[in-house]
Amino acid sequence: MIDGEIILYLVLIFSALTVTGLLLKEAKGYEHLMNYIPWLSRISFALLMFDILLLAYYFITSDFTIMYVWQYSSLSLPLSYRISAVLAGQSGTLLFWSFVIYFASIWIAETHRWHNSIVRKTQIVTILCGMFFVVLTIMESPFSTIYAVNPELPATFVPADGNGLNPLLINPWMVAHPPLVFIAYGFATIPFAAAIVNLLTGDARWESIARPWSRITWVFLTLAIAVGGLWAYLVLGWGGFWAWDPVETSSLIPWITLTAYLHASSGYRKNKGTFTTGAPLLAIVSMLMIVYAALVTRSGIFESVHAFGDSSSGTMLIVFMIISLLAGGIPVVKRFFFEEDYPGENIDSSSVKGICSTSTLYYLTTVLFVILAFTSFWGITFPALIQQIEGVKVGVGTEFFNIWGYPAIISLLILTGYCLHREDNITSRKMALIVTVSATILFAFIDIDPAFHVMDHTNPFWTAQPPLYKLIGSVSLLSLFPPILYVLAVTIQRIVSDLRSATLSSRALARRTGVNIIHMGMVLILFGAVMSASFTSTIGASVPTGQIGDYVELEGGYGLKITDYRIEGGPGDRITDVKQNPSAYPVAGITGTVSDIQRAGIFLIFKLNDGSDSIWIASKDVEISPGEEVSVSGSIMHDFESSSTGQIYDYILFTENVVPAKSEDETSWKVYIEVYKNGKVMGNGMAEYIQYKQGDATHPMVDRSLTKDVYAIFQGSKSGNIPLTIMIKPFVNEVWIGVIMFTLGMILILGSELYFKREVHSDKLLNTISKEYQKEGK
Repeated sequence: MIDGEIILYLVLIFSALTVTGLLLKEAKGYEHLMNYIPWLSRISFALLMFDILLLAYYFITSDFTIMYVWQYSSLSLPLSYRISAVLAGQSGTLLFWSFVIYFASIWIAETHRWHNSIVRKTQIVTILCGMFFVVLTIMESPFSTIYAVNPELPATFVPADGNGLNPLLINPWMVAHPPLVFIAYGFATIPFAAAIVNLLTGDARWESIARPWSRITWVFLTLAIAVGGLWAYLVLGWGGFWAWDPVETSSLIPWITLTAYLHASSGYRKNKGTFTTGAPLLAIVSMLMIVYAALVTRSGIFESVHAFGDSSSGTMLIVFMIISLLAGGIPVVKRFFFEEDYPGENIDSSSVKGICSTSTLYYLTTVLFVILAFTSFWGITFPALIQQIEGVKVGVGTEFFNIWGYPAIISLLILTGYCLHREDNITSRKMALIVTVSATILFAFIDIDPAFHVMDHTNPFWTAQPPLYKLIGSVSLLSLFPPILYVLAVTIQRIVSDLRSATLSSRALARRTGVNIIHMGMVLILFGAVMSASFTSTIGASVPTGQIGDYVELEGGYGLKITDYRIEGGPGDRITDVKQNPSAYPVAGITGTVSDIQRAGIFLIFKLNDGSDSIWIASKDVEISPGEEVSVSGSIMHDFESSSTGQIYDYILFTENVVPAKSEDETSWKVYIEVYKNGKVMGNGMAEYIQYKQGDATHPMVDRSLTKDVYAIFQGSKSGNIPLTIMIKPFVNEVWIGVIMFTLGMILILGSELYFKREVHSDKLLNTISKEYQKEGK
């Protein structure tokens, strides 16, 4: 067996040689080293890629002598989930995170060809970050064998099966979620490294390196958060896609700081005299918040369904954050207190004057994003600090995030509308702003529903809130609509104006369209999130199994019909129990072996034996063979006489659901539902509850439309009843459409720059490279 851990040590050796060579090149000008450094870098990347493929191979072949494979896989797992299980635990995610960092490093190396010092210096920081995560991977090695973990095991022992994957992770969306998260985390290293180099050296070229990687990181982080929310919506069975859970909130914080960085970086490109410290600092903070998100997941302090639990890597992550703070913080302090002019500054004072100037608007936008990030950070950090210091569990609740986040969001919307408003007449532009602000203030006092406030007034905890919370919490969410309409109107105006413009190049049009689409996506996400959270209708129901197929009247004009109920897999109901008390089993689920197959008209009748007894089964449209293991569920009849065979069956189960038997470790209950409003069907589908040996999972019914989701939660039958929770959730899909627009908009922006680079003539490129060499004294 190949030892993947030894390969990790080799990665460290080759990476150390690469960093040493780069340092000698920068410090001493050793030119001949550049003949070896590219190959050292390639070997490090190739070794890490081999290691990640090796771990995937162990999962595919179900090698349960590897402890990590035994923990997160089993023979019953489909191949796609065995591969995704590589990222099911922290060992695998650390390995993949390291791999992504080295991938980003090698991409920069191969595309820039080490031509200038800013690339080489950025590579030094990037590879050091990669080495750090390789060390973490060695500490939490995914290649440890069961014999190393349990020395008392004999060398001949091989587990017959693995522990299996957490049922909540057995979902197609979770195949995509972890890779998206850690690709984003790995790519964030490049803007971080370039920013560190800028703060240490003052090299203004850092932004051209950081720009594309920060945008790609933003796309992947956006998709990761959205897919995680969709997974929660479709699997956890609580009816929502966001709960301010510490782990999910910690992943939102770097997204907010990265968005702040993108705005600061844009301001920096427009005027090199602005954001000379703020932009690189935000790039560094974004990486620190990513590491903090990893710490939240791995520290064992934060309670979350996503958390890995306590881990030795938590201390190392804190060390990384401290070193990064010192590396970025000391140059910032030095700039503020000891340097009169920052390196590379060329301040155009005319561009920073006035409260409505472009630079001021960028500053205000960045500050508001920082406030949002700090609110989220403090909301999950304060309870953990109190618990560690005083040993008391406290929670800030959703109210904290709503109270302190809402003013910043309203301000951001208004500011976005003003920034996007392309009006030659400044008076008209300011008038639109005044009208929007006035309407926002007016709408804040319009009470249309007790639940439609910053804080839900129907919540029993409302009366116990402090005065400040009550003051802000009394603001009507209707105040969101004037700013939303303002942003929507000016964005549409910009799109129409750009399409009509005869002077815009294709690159400029693509870029500006991308910006417009992103801001429209923001509007849709906010609108959908607020509407779905405030106006969800929830109706509880408990339907006796004897009323399957009957229409059941519910409150508020709603109705419900269960058209089918099935039990699949597991040991099922014992046939002896069913025969002894058939009235207790209006619907029975049985698993057994097929025998005595006979045809009776359109029915196939066969005997099913589960080891306790046998029972006759009748089903249409089924092909089975004697000795086959199947699961059936359906209604039972006593002393049934068949007109086709002339035979009287003491007990016979009629079913339309004959499926191959699943493992006894997995049992599925399926309910097929129709939901009515005023006598008309408004939604239908199947809700499922699955029990595995590792736990259970809930798959709600979700019937989507553009304006609402009909959502039904089923968590297993109880005492002959089928309990259901029906939710009517308005405008949820606007959130997902907004996320798609986010992604498409940023892809357009990235594509516009790639297209522009292809148009650059090779002579011009060579001339630029020549100037870079001259600048470095070659």
